[in-house]
Amino acid sequence: MSIANERFSELTHFIQAHSCQWSYQPTEGEWGIHHLDDPPPQQTLGPVFERGEACGLIAIGGEIQCQWGDIALLRLWKRPLPEVFAEYIMQPLGASKNWQWHGYDNSWAVLDDGQHLQSVPGGGHWGGGMVISAHDQYLVAKLMLDQGQHAGQKLLSADWIQQMVTPAAIAPWYGYFTWLNTGHVISPEASESSYFAMGIGGQMVWHDPVKDRVVVLR
Repeated sequence: MSIANERFSELTHFIQAHSCQWSYQPTEGEWGIHHLDDPPPQQTLGPVFERGEACGLIAIGGEIQCQWGDIALLRLWKRPLPEVFAEYIMQPLGASKNWQWHGYDNSWAVLDDGQHLQSVPGGGHWGGGMVISAHDQYLVAKLMLDQGQHAGQKLLSADWIQQMVTPAAIAPWYGYFTWLNTGHVISPEASESSYFAMGIGGQMVWHDPVKDRVVVLR
């Protein structure tokens, strides 16, 4: 993995957008409090920044990160990503057939082999993204907790999962597309090795390797 792609996966551009748009440099440990929609303390806000403008730019930053990752995988596989995900992850896990992964009307890509394929976003909003049950989310999360193994079959690389939960140097509460509990910044009660998938609206998938536990909150 190149340095550029590593920084991209660690959401560095999100961090930069966060601190710039709020005109705020948090002290150590404060990222865990302000990493979502909550602004930093009122007295630290710059006079020209408003909540709506900043939150919109932050949301776009995170969505762009997912979009770029998805289009890169689409060009690598040269297949619709919902088909790849179903074949290599969901079907072996015994997941339901009710989950859906939609692209946008204008998110079609022309690949170098001439195929016209739709690129899918990471979220489930703005008319596109993944819609999935809590149980199916649990199956994927348990696969992560089990280091990519399911029923004696290797579905994901354990090395890749380890990289996902390795703290970024610039932001130790984040790995590769994954929120970390380094220093208990997200949850004082959860183990420090816990990691999370968190979405808009308070959705959360909590993985706790110490307690061998997965919790899906909707």
